[in-house]
Amino acid sequence: MVVKGNFSVRLVRVVDEYTKEPFKEHVGPDGLTYAEVEPDAEYLVELQVVGGEDSKKRYVFEGSIDDKKLNYISWLCKDQSRHDGIISKVNGERTIKAFKFQRPKLSKSASSQGSTMLLMGSVSYKIYEGVYAKEEAPRDIQEFTTGGDEVSDANMVMDKTVRSSKGRHSETTRIEGSHDTYGPGALVEEIELRYCTTVGLIYCGVLAKPSNVWDAYILMNPGKRRTADPGELLVEPKKIKYGGCSFLGRQIVAPKEADLFDLTDFPDSEPEGTAARAVRKDGPAVVSQSP
Repeated sequence: MVVKGNFSVRLVRVVDEYTKEPFKEHVGPDGLTYAEVEPDAEYLVELQVVGGEDSKKRYVFEGSIDDKKLNYISWLCKDQSRHDGIISKVNGERTIKAFKFQRPKLSKSASSQGSTMLLMGSVSYKIYEGVYAKEEAPRDIQEFTTGGDEVSDANMVMDKTVRSSKGRHSETTRIEGSHDTYGPGALVEEIELRYCTTVGLIYCGVLAKPSNVWDAYILMNPGKRRTADPGELLVEPKKIKYGGCSFLGRQIVAPKEADLFDLTDFPDSEPEGTAARAVRKDGPAVVSQSP
């Protein structure tokens, strides 16, 4: 959650209509807040007025997703909160759809721009004092179109990058009668947060690399990861020590340590060209070719 002044903004995962869970957040070397997300997760933006003295004063939130301005504004009072998404209004019915993190495509006009920050998606809000506009009946709003389908940097690695698109989750409510509306007055605050995959955050230096070399390789190369088939045997490695040298009870050379995968439950032989697989419970697979 990014809190500035009396306002907060954060991304929340949509579990169902009643359950929203915040994503993990990290503060980068630049002092900005980064949300750790994953492809295909659906989300909304949670806005809140967390302070202030006047409980009746309205504040207007004007948001942008991946540098594209939302086609509506939101207004809140002290201690109020709401969720922003892809909103449309048609014939008195208001529908809010979730955003979805997706891997972008590389545009045809791609070039090499060389900035790791291009891996990041962004959510930003300008917050204004609310100025009473008028009382009006609900007006139609066309569905917002996200702008994150393509990226233009040929150096970007797609498995490290996500952008916002339209999700499947939606909630619809009926709006009856007229209501007060507010427009933006004086600018009060600006809030920005960025989001990226775990691998992208490591790549950009927001998160540290895992200390284990193998785990770091698997994490940084997600495209090479495989998922075990239900019929495969899960084998958890055992740590063993080997080598080393002692003389007269004194250790001359320290023993080395390795992972041992016990494959005794596999068949003695398999057809030529097939692979016997041992799958670690934490995900990475070790593959040994049958003789």
